[in-house]
Amino acid sequence: RSEGRPEWWATRYDFPAVDDGRVSLTEVRHGIASGLLALAPNLRKPLFQDRRVRKALMLAFDFERINKDLLHGGFTRTNSLFDNSDLAPRGAPAGAELALLEPWRDQLPEEVFGAPFAAPVTDGSGKDRGPLREATRLLRDAGWTVDNGKLVNGNGKAFAFEILLNGQSNERIALAYAKRLEPLGIEAMVRVVDSAQYQAVLEEFDFDMVFASWRVTLSPGNEQRNYWSSENADAPGSRNVAGIEDPAMDAMIEAVLAANDREALAAAVGALDRILMWQHYVIPLYHRSTFNNALWETVARPETVPVYGPVLETFWAAN
Repeated sequence: RSEGRPEWWATRYDFPAVDDGRVSLTEVRHGIASGLLALAPNLRKPLFQDRRVRKALMLAFDFERINKDLLHGGFTRTNSLFDNSDLAPRGAPAGAELALLEPWRDQLPEEVFGAPFAAPVTDGSGKDRGPLREATRLLRDAGWTVDNGKLVNGNGKAFAFEILLNGQSNERIALAYAKRLEPLGIEAMVRVVDSAQYQAVLEEFDFDMVFASWRVTLSPGNEQRNYWSSENADAPGSRNVAGIEDPAMDAMIEAVLAANDREALAAAVGALDRILMWQHYVIPLYHRSTFNNALWETVARPETVPVYGPVLETFWAAN
């Protein structure tokens, strides 16, 4: 049995056959690229157009606490659109990847030319204030100050926004994030709507922040244009949910589409990924890097696991 729910894997596999060894529980790593589950701020709105503000919002997401308390420790923090694959950036950009980025150096954060993006790691207690102190500094630099417990700009307007949800599946995550923003003086309201209303709002980009996901394969291509390009930023129903308009991103997308070998593709994808993550256009959340399987002792499987995970048809009845 393959178990896809981390909460069930953590709480429902303590039956007698497991205790006496007749059933073994295995976690098998796979090579499926993570894609991206993220909180997407609506960059079409002035509130989210300052990179320092977006970085502060990213710093406030306490993945370690949420993973431990709400997700049963079943997830890995996502730091790349292609996490868990050989397309994720490694080290500083060099060679063909650096050549793609270099013409845009003056328009990109200096971090793009260093180590790949890595989200801050907290101690999981919910009391780790380090990331919040950095977030406070960034917000202050961006012109926001705390007045009577509320974060306000120079015009006295409060920093407040709404996280819109399609159903209740992410409600606990959103509420935990909103609670974490309170010490910064930010008010994040959480609203749940039905699927029809959510889709209408999404197509018209009439939201502040939503949960969004983007799937990828090990052979990325034209979908990247649909996801991130300037031409799709204001197209109704576009997959460019965040509203990204960045000429450097557009150039990297074109490089992905023009790549004629694996090396060129990896360079273009790596460059695109660095810009996406270091510009903090979205707040990356988490993914699963393993398949959880429960096997009777009479069932065996190959030791070598395919990139895309265990294949039931290759299992056999053990002697």
